[in-house]
Amino acid sequence: MNIERKYVFDRLVNAVREISDRCWCAGWMDGIEKTVWQAVLDDRDCGIGQGYVTREELIFIKALAERCDSWVIWGDITHGECEIPLSLWKLIWAKNAGK
Repeated sequence: MNIERKYVFDRLVNAVREISDRCWCAGWMDGIEKTVWQAVLDDRDCGIGQGYVTREELIFIKALAERCDSWVIWGDITHGECEIPLSLWKLIWAKNAGK
């Protein structure tokens, strides 16, 4: 991964983590990657957990994901954030219909 792409991915991780922390007081709430992705697809301000996410935040997150061509998920084996290709995430999302 080149330096710029790593920087953009790290910004994506931090943006998702910040929403988790702000809306659930959790560093990484179980399923936050799905919740945020659905909000990105809905493309509007929305309530998440005990908080609120603006459309501008979601546009920024989508731009980061597209820029690094990745999405962030929680890795059960690594017990931390993991990068997966955005195309793979979209396939997983479509197959599971957001479940």
